[in-house]
Amino acid sequence: MSFFLYWTGNLLLGITPEPPLLYRFVLSHHHLEFLLGVIAGYLVIRPTGSNARHWLLGSGVVLFTLVSAYTVWDVNRVAAEQGIALVVRAELLKTVTEHHSYLFFGVPSFLIVLGSAFIDRLDRWRVPNGLLFIGDASYAIYLTHATLINIITLLLAKVWYYDLGITVPITLSISVVIGCLVHTYVESPLLAFLNRHVGKLKTKTLVLEVA
Repeated sequence: MSFFLYWTGNLLLGITPEPPLLYRFVLSHHHLEFLLGVIAGYLVIRPTGSNARHWLLGSGVVLFTLVSAYTVWDVNRVAAEQGIALVVRAELLKTVTEHHSYLFFGVPSFLIVLGSAFIDRLDRWRVPNGLLFIGDASYAIYLTHATLINIITLLLAKVWYYDLGITVPITLSISVVIGCLVHTYVESPLLAFLNRHVGKLKTKTLVLEVA
């Protein structure tokens, strides 16, 4: 209540206050992406929409590709107009699609995940082991990619003239490889360790309850 009184008072005085970190976290639009994931999980265990699974996947891929292409074009345009080097654009440039990424990238991602989950559940496609491994390592890649991209981009910018055609493939490849290494040598052993000990703890608790 005190925050809303403070906010209202500042607005009446013509001041736009910066909301506290807790409120920014609780009211973050990015929670909509999590909600979309929950909705996808709910829909996958029901037959509704399963007949359109290939259309869901295809439309999601098309939309994601179009939004990505537009974002790259818009960033290049703004950087050229303002004379900003692309290597620092992550800090200085934010396009409309990036400001509202939960909508422009969230919805296509939702369609891709939903369609893929339906296909995996109903069509039983044979997926190459390499892709399965990358899928297993996807969370480790997700956790490490942002830091790696920043470091690699800055390092590459010092070696030669910054070029998206050269930098993006190299950055992507290194991020995936390191993410897979983290999955193999950090995430998997840690999960195995926790599963063993949590399993033992559950067993001991069950024995005590029976006794």
